[in-house]
Amino acid sequence: MASACATPHGVESWGQRHTVIRLDLIPFNEPVALFLRVSESGLAEAVRYQPALMAVTEVARATLHDQDLKRVLSAVSQPQMQRALRGEIYGGGGLTQGDQFHLVIEAEADGAGECGGFLLDAPGAVRDLVAEMVRLASRLEKAPRADAYLRSLPIPNERLRSLEREGRVRFYSIEELPEDVRAKVSAAVAAPRDFHEIGQAQYEELLRWCTHGHELFVTSEGAGNQVTLFR
Repeated sequence: MASACATPHGVESWGQRHTVIRLDLIPFNEPVALFLRVSESGLAEAVRYQPALMAVTEVARATLHDQDLKRVLSAVSQPQMQRALRGEIYGGGGLTQGDQFHLVIEAEADGAGECGGFLLDAPGAVRDLVAEMVRLASRLEKAPRADAYLRSLPIPNERLRSLEREGRVRFYSIEELPEDVRAKVSAAVAAPRDFHEIGQAQYEELLRWCTHGHELFVTSEGAGNQVTLFR
């Protein structure tokens, strides 16, 4: 199978942001989900993980060839895609089963946004981009797995207020966390959905702060974040 990449890069190279595309694809009939991040700089990272077990099964990274990168960036700029990125949630057609996705475009210029829901209900431009990204993910070069990972998801304001009222989980400010894990949690909150590498000792330290299984709830600048620990 032909490679879609040039020289691999480590996670320390993820400094160039500009346009960043993040895709989560959760298959209906398979336990392993896919997260793929593609940066305008060409850096790509794929993480295959099992949400039910909070386990990372495979990591792959590389720099995309120019033609592959241009194809993805061009797909993002299509008018139908831009309309979809206005926060559309697909699933109103009665579909209750099927592959689900969440797509986030981070951009300094116009074009930022997100959409999600059932893939079969999404417009053709969205399905085509997802298919292209899945194709690229399968051609990246495998990389060593870390001991563990952190992943942050923002909590919508309405749900945050509800959780605070109910008191079922405890929220910590990042400043309350131990110094040896504070920077890692801050990085995860600053780049939601990415998988951030942590060591075994940091994993065990953070487990002690989890109030709901492997999930830690933190606040930063008034916003709520759900931080999940993966192995």
